[in-house]
Amino acid sequence: MSKASQSIIIIASLILLVGAGGCGLRLVTQPGDGSVVPDATSTDSSDTVNQQIGGRGIAERWITDNAPTYKFDGENLQFMQSVSANKCVGAMLYEFTFDSRNGGYGNRVNEALDGVKTAHTIQITVQTDTVAAAVTDNRYNEMSGQFGELTEATDTQTKCL
Repeated sequence: MSKASQSIIIIASLILLVGAGGCGLRLVTQPGDGSVVPDATSTDSSDTVNQQIGGRGIAERWITDNAPTYKFDGENLQFMQSVSANKCVGAMLYEFTFDSRNGGYGNRVNEALDGVKTAHTIQITVQTDTVAAAVTDNRYNEMSGQFGELTEATDTQTKCL
């Protein structure tokens, strides 16, 4: 059989598979790679993918427009990962990193600034297209401006709408 004939057979097979709905093929993620895997409560894996993509933009916009620590002197915002917030139906947790030009949290307009560049990690929980929680370095609640309200012990994912 010639290479041209083999190529035609392969292409025809692929067309048949796609035409048949992909035979149930779905996005597969590797364990431990930080990818989102749909939870058991999701009826359709595309729902989780749509939440992940749309929610990431919502989270990113919220950080740049509303997070006091980032708005004051943040720069270099980078998306790191997203995970399903299993305790909140339809919620996703998005993690970003950024640098502040000075140490500290929140709006530090009337404080002495140290000029020390500081790396931060911010976790944003998005549920039904709304930011439900925003915590920097597992210790500063960007929504309330309080320290210690949400920590690793209380878990940002427990703040559901």
